[in-house]
Amino acid sequence: MATPVKDPLAMPVLVSGSVLLLLAVLFLLSSLTNTISENSVRHGPDTDLPSPAIAQNLKPLGTVVAVDKTIAPKVRSGQEIFASTCTACHTSGVLGAPKLDQADWANRIGNGMEGLMNSALHGKGQMPARGGNPSLTDEEMQAAVDYMLEQAGVKLAN
Repeated sequence: MATPVKDPLAMPVLVSGSVLLLLAVLFLLSSLTNTISENSVRHGPDTDLPSPAIAQNLKPLGTVVAVDKTIAPKVRSGQEIFASTCTACHTSGVLGAPKLDQADWANRIGNGMEGLMNSALHGKGQMPARGGNPSLTDEEMQAAVDYMLEQAGVKLAN
């Protein structure tokens, strides 16, 4: 049998490799311990953030408003309806809308109040139904038409 050949460098390479492996493991354990200690909470909550920033972060994103549909809405006057919906066109006469003067209403009163209300409720020409405000009730539309006729000085025969 052949005798094994002993390498004179085997033992120093094995020892230095083991030492390097041990140093690498110690370095990794030290890094892990350091990371854990830096990122852990010591001595209570973090007070670096000012109170307004915390309040801003915790405020709700939106709100929910519940409406009781059984409560009747306040009926607005003709003047209020005119000011909120009709004035945009009927004050300046945009797209042929009759202004608040008798001459502009002269050719529209021929069909009486029924014809005016039909136009107001369902639209006519460039005017959309209910003046573009679908939330207006028939009574509010009637009040708005009455207000405009009164301001124009137009009297309809009943």
